[in-house]
Amino acid sequence: MTERVDAVLVRDGLARSRRHAAELVAAGRVRVAGRTVLRP
Repeated sequence: MTERVDAVLVRDGLARSRRHAAELVAAGRVRVAGRTVLRP
């Protein structure tokens, strides 16, 4: 099963909350395997 990017960011301490993680994604600040993530 795949995990939501916002949940992983919170779990790994890279975001304060899922809302904060979603804001980072929306701002284009999150990359996975060199590609910008567009959806949490």
